[in-house]
Amino acid sequence: MKPVRRCKLLCIASVLIFLLGVIRGIGGVIDLINDTDIMVGTNISIIVLALLTIILIFLSAAAIITAIGVFEQDEKFIFIGMALSAVFIFYSILKGYILFGNTISDAAIINIFAGCIIISLLTIGKKSLDKRRISE
Repeated sequence: MKPVRRCKLLCIASVLIFLLGVIRGIGGVIDLINDTDIMVGTNISIIVLALLTIILIFLSAAAIITAIGVFEQDEKFIFIGMALSAVFIFYSILKGYILFGNTISDAAIINIFAGCIIISLLTIGKKSLDKRRISE
């Protein structure tokens, strides 16, 4: 089997998934360590905040692994990247609703925008990868 040239769109999506995973993971750790301001302003327990943070850390680890798979142009990781981006969007909305009572915070807007860009890049990259594989 001949090696396939790298798809630029998938490489860009891979970098974005990696960055999103790292940044959200760091944010989750910071939330867990010293987010007493949020706890004072809301009526949630520390268990709920810890649970949301642990989920975010696991999603971040999955994003980093997925980014490597997308860079290697593995089809299952392309689909996992799409699903993971959708989960990040859902998580952002859910966290904003649970913590602040509203779904549209600045972080949620950024995550929705980044998730949509990643899903678009993965979709277009997958189509161009399929065309390239058919033509070879």
